[in-house]
Amino acid sequence: MGKGLDHLDAAGRGTRHEMVLQTALGVSLMFTEGVVSRARDALARASELAEGLQDLDYHLRALASLASFSRRLEDFQGALALAPV
Repeated sequence: MGKGLDHLDAAGRGTRHEMVLQTALGVSLMFTEGVVSRARDALARASELAEGLQDLDYHLRALASLASFSRRLEDFQGALALAPV
C-alpha cells in the first residue's frame, strides 16, 4: 500500500483510490508494526477522505480502526471521542 501511495500522481490524490490504499496501509501497519504514528496518520487521512467523498462504509472502517488504535494505547476517552453521533 505504501508503494501504491508513493506512485499516486496529483490527479490520484484525494480520490477513492487513495482512500482505499490509506485504509489498508493503516490497518496493515497496526497489525505488523503496532501502534505507530504512521498507522494513525494513514487511518486519519482515510477517514478525512471518506468523509469528503461521502463514503460511509470506508468512513466507518477508518473510524473503527482508529478506535482500535486508541484502545491499544489504552486511550479509552480517545476511542470514545471517535464514536459517530
